[in-house]
Amino acid sequence: MNRQNLWARKYNLPRTMSWAIAALGLVALIFVLFALPAYYELATRLDTTERISTAHLEDRRPFSPYWRWLVIFSYLIAMCFILLSPVLAAWPTTKADLQLPSGRDEAEDALEEDDLRRQSLISTMAAGTIHEIRSPLTAARGFVQLIGTLGPENELTKKYSEYALLEMDNIERLLQEFTLLSKAVAPKSQPVNLLDAAHNVCNIMGAVMLERNIRLEFDGAQPACILGDPFYLQKVLQHLLFNAADATPPKGRVAVRMHSGDDQIWITVSDTGVGMTKDNLEHCFDPFFSTKDSGTGLGLAICHRMVTEMHGRIEVQSEPEAGTTFRLTFPLYRKRASVEL
Repeated sequence: MNRQNLWARKYNLPRTMSWAIAALGLVALIFVLFALPAYYELATRLDTTERISTAHLEDRRPFSPYWRWLVIFSYLIAMCFILLSPVLAAWPTTKADLQLPSGRDEAEDALEEDDLRRQSLISTMAAGTIHEIRSPLTAARGFVQLIGTLGPENELTKKYSEYALLEMDNIERLLQEFTLLSKAVAPKSQPVNLLDAAHNVCNIMGAVMLERNIRLEFDGAQPACILGDPFYLQKVLQHLLFNAADATPPKGRVAVRMHSGDDQIWITVSDTGVGMTKDNLEHCFDPFFSTKDSGTGLGLAICHRMVTEMHGRIEVQSEPEAGTTFRLTFPLYRKRASVEL
């Protein structure tokens, strides 16, 4: 609701009263333009007639100062009515305008509150469920490790124990991703040097790229800070680089580039891999959507949420057999502080 409607509601100005004020302005204007001059002319003639009848022609009465003040005051009142009446007459004071807030606003606010309450409930339930699953999983892991070390040497028992541990690692990784996706871990908000953060992640991923015979390029801009979570930023960049490495064949190329503007900074992760179809591109940020046989489909959904939590934006461009480019956009943090990841 705009300020005009609130003002009208506060002072209870119905449209009929606005038109009444406009009519008063018109009356004041007529009074100043016609009534006062006519009254002054009549008073002057009466005074002249009285002086002629009494033979006091030289006895002119001075113009009364009260008359001057009456004229000035009337002009001021008339001008106030003239200036205010068009505004008040056009003031939006219908019944629909005076609703504070409107029914639609109340419904939207209620939906937003329900959504926030539902998200909070889901996060709480997810945190509790993850804890309840992780506790027995840790105990089972210990028992499986113990089984592999007890009794006579048995290759089959050792092999099955390794399989069980591998699957438990997958479950643990899935629980970690659920924790990040469900907002069970609150993000930090602190200045982060984006150049240092990206450089550190590229150093970590350099060994993976070298093992897969992929050339990793890094082109950084001048040091610039964003306000975010160092852990979130590291997770996002690592996942994008892992995805690029999985999609890029040997002797391919993965490039990380940064450039900044007046109030924003961009970082892109591009590869020369297989790319994505239009359908996959539309759903790549959806939870549980994956084109990998062993993927959970939560990685890019987690990246999207983490970037959004840091007041940033993540976008993707891709074509089949033409590679993929992810672009992260963050608002610059003006306080230039060097913060290590």
